[in-house]
Amino acid sequence: MKLIGLYYLYFISILITFSLCVVIKHPNSMKKTIDYSRSGDNWVGVCKSGVRQSPISIDRSNRVEKDILKLKYGNSKGNLVWNGSFYKIDLKDTNSKVIFTDIHARPPKEHEYILKRIIFRTPPEHIVQGKVEDMEMQFFHESTDKKLTNNLLAISIPAKITKSKKMVDDWFKNLDTDPKAFTNIEGIDKVMISLKDYFHYAGSQTVPNCVENVNWIVFKKPMLMEQRLFNTLQKNFCKREFPKGNARHIQNNVGREIIEYSLKEE
Repeated sequence: MKLIGLYYLYFISILITFSLCVVIKHPNSMKKTIDYSRSGDNWVGVCKSGVRQSPISIDRSNRVEKDILKLKYGNSKGNLVWNGSFYKIDLKDTNSKVIFTDIHARPPKEHEYILKRIIFRTPPEHIVQGKVEDMEMQFFHESTDKKLTNNLLAISIPAKITKSKKMVDDWFKNLDTDPKAFTNIEGIDKVMISLKDYFHYAGSQTVPNCVENVNWIVFKKPMLMEQRLFNTLQKNFCKREFPKGNARHIQNNVGREIIEYSLKEE
């Protein structure tokens, strides 16, 4: 009987050890929130029937010598977490906002958008003038006017890997993948102003149900990101589940109005 008991305990210990090994090997065992196995081609609803879906490839635009953005970013903080499909930072305050001018309104009207979330994607979702960088950071803002049709404003910044400490490192302070640790964010506006040129188009969210309620701001030039920071963001990325990354396929932009602007420092 004792021998049977010992074998039983040994068997249980093997199971526990195996389970721990699986956890160690695949730290992001959280269930996938979004299926990227076909990069969005299998999503239903508006994702299939929408007429102004995102992301798009920006290869043409109309140049306008004015600015439709006023950046009013302060110091903010949030938690960097993996939600099963991508890394995100949900902001814990309302210290950062953007004033967006709708030039199609008569007369043109300003709308306030509060920064709510930052999402990291690799490869990038948008293609800018034929260039595909290493990563895309998407800053999602929510309108204070709940009646707006485009109640979201997303600022997309492509990122390029460099060997030296550059732009991104300056405004992501204490970036930590521990969900209990706060990440302090400051100086985002300085980075955006240094990039200067951006495109605007009306599009959709790039996750199901792909609702078409987003004013997209896509910067023309990439910011530089140190390899170490890129590795930190991607160290728990499960290539077995997402071999093609967590970006949605490029959508049709035929007939889409795309306008290029330049940020003006106030």
